[in-house]
Amino acid sequence: MKNLILLFIVFTTTLAFSQKSTKDLLQGKWQSTEDKTNILWFEGNLRKESNDGKNWGSEEFVFSNKCENESDSETGSDSNATFYISCPESDLCWEVTSVTTTSLTLTYTGRGNNLFYKKIK
Repeated sequence: MKNLILLFIVFTTTLAFSQKSTKDLLQGKWQSTEDKTNILWFEGNLRKESNDGKNWGSEEFVFSNKCENESDSETGSDSNATFYISCPESDLCWEVTSVTTTSLTLTYTGRGNNLFYKKIK
């Protein structure tokens, strides 16, 4: 019985440490599933985007539980259940609707439309 309890503790501890945070899962390059020429990538707190190989630029973002930009500052709450990507310089904000190791869904808060991406290398 002690071995079974010990095995359970080791398994749950290993599982807890192996799970990535939402911000960690966000890191890397993502390709739009609706527009194959649209590439979005996150490196640390830098958000970059390109379309058809033409850079649209890069901007620092804030990752938090509410929009941090001026226009959408009332969007979100103090709950840890939802995460937002805010770009204060361009005054844009997206809700991270879902993110896994292979897919990303963002909701642009300015219009409420969903954006779908798949992870690329």
